[in-house]
Amino acid sequence: MMRLFKLYHGQSKKRLSSSLSPLPFSTTRQFIHTARFLSESPSKVPELNYFIDLKIQEDKQTHPSHRKRFEYDKNHTAALALPLSDDELSKKQRNHKTLFSISQANVIEHANRRVDLFFYTLIAYYKTEFFPTQGHTNLQYGIGRNTTKKNLLQACHSSIIPSFVDATIYQPNSAATKKKSILCGTHFMDSLNATVELPASVNDLDGILENNYACREKSLDIIRRVALGQINPIEGLNGFLKMMRDVLKHIEQQTNKNTPSTHVHHSFLKSKSINSKLIHLIKKGTLEKTFSEETESVLDSYIQLLLRINPKKNEKLTLDDNTKKQLYLTKMAEIQDEILNTKGRHALTQSPNKNR
Repeated sequence: MMRLFKLYHGQSKKRLSSSLSPLPFSTTRQFIHTARFLSESPSKVPELNYFIDLKIQEDKQTHPSHRKRFEYDKNHTAALALPLSDDELSKKQRNHKTLFSISQANVIEHANRRVDLFFYTLIAYYKTEFFPTQGHTNLQYGIGRNTTKKNLLQACHSSIIPSFVDATIYQPNSAATKKKSILCGTHFMDSLNATVELPASVNDLDGILENNYACREKSLDIIRRVALGQINPIEGLNGFLKMMRDVLKHIEQQTNKNTPSTHVHHSFLKSKSINSKLIHLIKKGTLEKTFSEETESVLDSYIQLLLRINPKKNEKLTLDDNTKKQLYLTKMAEIQDEILNTKGRHALTQSPNKNR
C-alpha cells in the first residue's frame, strides 16, 4: 500500500529540537504577533468568536466558489483514479455490483489515507499555537468521471479537512503572496487535496461522518489541542481513531437494523446506496492496521511506519518507553519541519476575492 509520506520532495532543511517546543523558525513564528487575540502565548484554545472572525477574514480575502481542479493524469499528488478506461467504465456503468467490487481496494485506501493525513496534520500543527478552522476547499487533484449516468463516480477528498484558516491570514503580505494557513503553498497542502475516484455513495458516507456525526468539527478540536500542546500528535490520533470507531460502529448498527430509522442520518442524501459492505470497507481501512481494540490505542507499528522508523534497524525501540517516546518526538519534529518547508508543485496561496 502506498504511504503518503513518500510523496514529500527533498530533505528537511533543518532540525527542530526533540522536545518540539513552540516553533522557533521564522517561516511560521513571525506571523504570530500579527494575529488578534494571540499577542501573548495562549493558555487555552480560543473561544468560538475567534474562529468566526477567521472565517470572516477568509471571505473578505478569498473567492469561496473558485476551485482549481486537475485531472488524475496531470496532478502531482497521490490522487488515485479508478483502474478502468473510459470505454470499460461506459460498459459497466449500469452494473453497480461490478463497479463496487472493482472499487473495494480503493475504498480501503481512501479510508486509510484519511488517518494518515490526519496524523500528519497533527504533526504540522503541534505546539505551533496556530488554531485552525475549516477553510474553503480551493484545490482538488482528480476529477470524477461520468458517462451517461449522472454522479457515477466522484473525486473523494481523503482528508477529513482539506483546507484550513488560521492566524496566518492576518499577516501583512501583498495579495500575491497572501496565505490563509501555515500549510498554504506546501506540498502537504497538495496532498490534503488529493482525491480517490470512487462511487458517489462513498462521498455520501464521508458527508455523514463529517457533518451529521460532527467528525470534522471534533477533528478540529483535536488539532487545536495539539497546537496548544495539551496533547501530542499520537495522543490526538488515538482520540481520532476512537471517535471513528464509535461512529462507524453506530452507523453499522443502524444500517443492519433494517428499520425505518436506518436512513435517519442520511435521508437528505440523493444516494441511498450506503450499505453494510461499504461501511465494513471504511472500517477496515480506518482501523485494521492502525488501532488495537485490546489496548484501546493506536498501534506502535503504524506510528513507526508513518514516522519512517524501521524497527529492525533502530535499537532505541527495544529500550524503555521514555527513550522510544523521545525517538518519536524527534522524528515528528523532522517531519513537521519537512511539511512546513517543502513547497507544493503549484505553491498556491489564496484565490483573490474579485468581489471585495
